[in-house]
Amino acid sequence: MEIMSSVAEAVDSRGHQLLLASTRAISGDWLKDFVQSHTTDGVILIGQGGQHVHINDIAKSFPFISVWGAKISDDQSYSTVGTDNEEGGFRATSHLLNIGRRRIAFLGYSNQPEIKLRDQGYRRALREFGLDVSPGLERIALAGKDVGYQTTRELIRSGVEFDAIFAVSDVYAIAALQALQEEGLRVPEDVAIVGYDDIAMASLYNPSLTTIRQNHIDAGPLLVDNVLSAMAGEKPKHIEMVPELIVRASSVPSAKK
Repeated sequence: MEIMSSVAEAVDSRGHQLLLASTRAISGDWLKDFVQSHTTDGVILIGQGGQHVHINDIAKSFPFISVWGAKISDDQSYSTVGTDNEEGGFRATSHLLNIGRRRIAFLGYSNQPEIKLRDQGYRRALREFGLDVSPGLERIALAGKDVGYQTTRELIRSGVEFDAIFAVSDVYAIAALQALQEEGLRVPEDVAIVGYDDIAMASLYNPSLTTIRQNHIDAGPLLVDNVLSAMAGEKPKHIEMVPELIVRASSVPSAKK
């Protein structure tokens, strides 16, 4: 919602109008049909899922596409604006390691390029601390709050020892927190948690959630300007912003097990 709000404001300030459209999973020819309908001069996509090839093919003849997400390939025909997801995963995991946690579970899914990069950051942090990645601590699930909740319960009941969770979204992290509390585990004393995105609920939940903040406010103008630059004949730009670690009660450094 923050990105959409900042996009709307940027579009208006630059003398254009915003047409908002929603879709379910990005599949089929929905984007091609939308472009060929000639109802818009440019397209901003909030996320690209696993549809890079599909989007890139369309962008070869309709380059006026800007995506909130990660750059996928060097020959990409559309522009992107996003956060350094690999660095975000690294900062989240390094924070947990720096407060003394060593059995860190990775909670998320890996079918999106941004999530794969966060997983790479998780792995890099473990390597730099001289730790191996434990297959039992990588818990891959589908997107969704309920799935995150169930995945955490499965982790708890598996008997695998863990003292921290890095969740690839705040929604996952809050679901994990609920599952931990229901199973009688204390956060952060028994298990520290770090999420990703810094959604509004992250600061309001109890305990408040440590997370990686993405700059959604600045993203809107950058996404709009990328579309306008493409309309002016410029080559696609790929802008990567620096993620920020926001430390809250779910992983306070002073917590003792």
